[in-house]
Amino acid sequence: MTSPQGLPCFCGQPATQWHHVTTTFPGRVFLDPEFVIPVCDECHDLIHEDYRFGGVVLPLRDTSAVAVREHRHRTMGLTALRIGDAHAREHWILPFATQLLTMAKDDLDELSRPNGYHPGWTDVTGKGECP
Repeated sequence: MTSPQGLPCFCGQPATQWHHVTTTFPGRVFLDPEFVIPVCDECHDLIHEDYRFGGVVLPLRDTSAVAVREHRHRTMGLTALRIGDAHAREHWILPFATQLLTMAKDDLDELSRPNGYHPGWTDVTGKGECP
């Protein structure tokens, strides 16, 4: 991957590194290696602080499909919130970030259901199983 030298960070400062938005699996294997944004050192530190405060566990340990989807939604939402903080006049960013974080919450709810049972489904078997 080329250097971000000469590219601006979303805060307007010169970028010094790439931030991998959806982070890594154990062993520093990137979840989405090409999903990067140019950032300065300060914004990179702030994004990772947002991840810690937002409950993102690094590296991602649960690699089930729903857990990976939740992780992607959460990291994208938190990153979008940080970008929105720097661009308050861009009114679309906050609803976009909020929707991503809502999707992450829905994913967590799905992870907590036994057998993936969704309360909106009709249990035609009488065994608490998905139809």
